[in-house]
Amino acid sequence: MKAFGNGAPSDMAPAEALDVAKAATPALAQVDANDPSGLTAGQAISVTPDDTGKVPVTGILVGLAPDRISIRRSDPRVGDVVVHFPRAGYVVSRL
Repeated sequence: MKAFGNGAPSDMAPAEALDVAKAATPALAQVDANDPSGLTAGQAISVTPDDTGKVPVTGILVGLAPDRISIRRSDPRVGDVVVHFPRAGYVVSRL
């Protein structure tokens, strides 16, 4: 984490942060076609913590790697966003 650093944070109002998010375009991610889960790009899935909370987050699978899963969601305020989850500690289900 030290090598990664903290970036260059700057203060902004919450509304401004939402505007920045809306103007951004999510980076492309890749789905590992050889992943043993059998999940494929474009599938509707839910991602749920396996410990506490157990509140599922639903979206479209756009990224899958041994250490993470990424889903695209659409929010009325900010448009399309990609949410990333670690593979460990989460249950992934097809919808």
